[in-house]
Amino acid sequence: RSSTFAHAVKGFERWLNQGRFIQHKAVQSCLKTMVNWQQEILNYHRLRFTNATVEGRNNKIKALQRRHYFTRNPLYYKQRILLECNQERLAY
Repeated sequence: RSSTFAHAVKGFERWLNQGRFIQHKAVQSCLKTMVNWQQEILNYHRLRFTNATVEGRNNKIKALQRRHYFTRNPLYYKQRILLECNQERLAY
């Protein structure tokens, strides 16, 4: 974990340079992806935000969909999603 944005940039560039010496198809594919997403990856070191909360809620909704596949009442289904995704707020 980098303490500053400049340190993160240097570390990322060093990591990319080291990876370029590895002549393996999977590594080269990974490097291409990392270069394409370089700005987004480095932006994390500026603000330290992730989308983990959103991904967690999406997983909860998908699990609910699997459990309630034949639910006929759309209002119940919507209320159940709201309840599942806001459990941490209800605990207080």
